[in-house]
This record gives sequence, C-alpha cells and structure tokens, in this order.
Amino acid sequence: MTEDEVTTVVGSLPTWDLPDDFLITASLAGVQSKVLLTRHDGGLAWPGRGAVSTHIIKPEPLESSIPALLAAEDWALKTAAAAGIPAATARLEMFGSRQAIIVDRFDRAPAGCRLHQEDFTQALALASEAKYEGSSAPPSRLTRLVKAAAPHTRDDDAFRRDLLKAVTFNLAIGNGDADRGVGTGSHRCSGRHDPHP
Repeated sequence: MTEDEVTTVVGSLPTWDLPDDFLITASLAGVQSKVLLTRHDGGLAWPGRGAVSTHIIKPEPLESSIPALLAAEDWALKTAAAAGIPAATARLEMFGSRQAIIVDRFDRAPAGCRLHQEDFTQALALASEAKYEGSSAPPSRLTRLVKAAAPHTRDDDAFRRDLLKAVTFNLAIGNGDADRGVGTGSHRCSGRHDPHP
C-alpha cells in the first residue's frame, strides 16, 4: 500500500473499501474502529491470502465519551512497560488530519508467525458477553482464573505475582477493560505467507 492508501483507510474508519480480490481471514474484537495491516518491505500491506497481520491501527474515535482516548492508551502502555509489566509497543501517528495509535501485535513471533493467545474469558470458558464481572457470588473470576491456570504454568508463584502486578497496575490507572492474553509459549513457525501486494 502507498502512504496515501494507508492514510485513506485509517481516515475513513469505521468503514473502508477492501481490495476487490481481498479475502477476509482475520477478525479483531473490541468497540474501537481498527484495521489490521502487515509490515512488508518497509511499508504496510493488506494481510490478504492468509498473511499474518503485524500491526493494529486505531484512529481517534469520531465520537467518544472519553477525551484523548488514544493518548491515554499510549500513556498506559508506555507506563506499564516502564513499570516492568509486559506491554505491547505502540506509538501515536497522524494519518492526514486524524491521529491514530499503531500497536505492534504482541501475539506474533519475531519470525512473523502467529502465537496462540486466549483472553481470560476464553480460559475460563465464559461466553463473550460475560466478560465484565459484576457483583457475582464468590469465588471471583480472578480467583477461578488463578486456580485454573496457575497449576499449568512453569512457575506457579511467578504467575501469581505477575497477575497481581498487572491487576494492581490496571486498577491504579482506572483500566477496567484489561483482558490480558494467555499464550501457549510456542514460537514455532510453519512458514510465512507474503502479504497482499
């Protein structure tokens, strides 16, 4: 894609026109408008024909009840990383007149292949609409998660400490929408597809 094409795609979100021969092979949940693209030869390309997307680009929402949403997300990611909490790498950039955050996908191996991830809703076998915990009866989902996941980790105590750090950090910054992924730890790639030109 040319820089102008990327700017047009990002600027037109939440809708855009895909290439005529583009087969949609990926989805990404969430309420914010976003586009998945692939870093290719120093530029960006559509992740068509099974190619692996490497970046998520989210423009500032056209309507939002949260002022400076992208700046807050960028700050939170950088602050988490500075505090030693694993966080995706991100940066703010202008696409024409619209600011967007570009996030390097954390669920990709250095070789470019996908790393399997599950959020805690999936790990607990909960329906997606049950993601947000209300005043449910004990034990809490967090307690259930620890009981379900900790025995399957390499270091039970480290898992509990890391989870407590992440929960405490998100509580301190007022982020009630953190559903951190759980990876398999597998970094094997079976091959790499070229992105859509």
